[in-house]
Amino acid sequence: MNEFHNALAFAQAGHGTANSDVALLYLLAILLSLAGVAQTFAKAGMPRWGAFVPVYNLVLMLQVAQRPAWWLILFLIPGVNVIAAIVVSVDIAKVFGKGTGFGCGLAFIGFVFYPILGFGDAVYLPTAIHDPSDPSSPPPFFPKISAATKQRFKELGVALVNNSQGRGITVGIGRGSAISGDQLPELVPLGLNELYLSRTRIGDESIASLESMSQLRVLDLSNTKISRDGIKRLKESLPHAEIIG
Repeated sequence: MNEFHNALAFAQAGHGTANSDVALLYLLAILLSLAGVAQTFAKAGMPRWGAFVPVYNLVLMLQVAQRPAWWLILFLIPGVNVIAAIVVSVDIAKVFGKGTGFGCGLAFIGFVFYPILGFGDAVYLPTAIHDPSDPSSPPPFFPKISAATKQRFKELGVALVNNSQGRGITVGIGRGSAISGDQLPELVPLGLNELYLSRTRIGDESIASLESMSQLRVLDLSNTKISRDGIKRLKESLPHAEIIG
């Protein structure tokens, strides 16, 4: 992340058209990468500005990748820092539902892959942590969503992501879809951790079904027909969920 300062210095000190052009291209690549990282941080609930602060951006990356803070030491060891960067990049790809190949792209050509990740439709899928002492804590394993169930909701425009990359989380994404209160009860037994229903026809008649999803951690009901009183009731019924609406 310190490449930005190096590129800027190179551009200012460069003599000749060739050196200046290379420096400007390098600077553009770094800016694209940083913009993508900033947006990726925002998706994960981190501050965008953190992408532009040396060292702190590495701390945030470790948080997004769900790696311990002491891994920062690995980035200070020559040779080891390259391996650590690749591992962290792959971890970041996986928490956004991407594969190892995409993670390698983040590590080696971040100016291409971070904007794709940050400004694309990838959803942040952190590992669900089970706390046995908390009855409302998400269970360590979730029901497997069948192909037939996925197809059923796909026809309604609802994407179901089950245990993405084996990280134990189940997400329903139905923004702007045709799903209504009649189909919502079918989502209850799926053990969804996050449910996005903005711009749908969901109304107060669906509150009982939503209250049954005690494992929810994120529920997006913005621009739906659910009333303010309904939102208030859901916040009381689902105290561990972030209700957006």
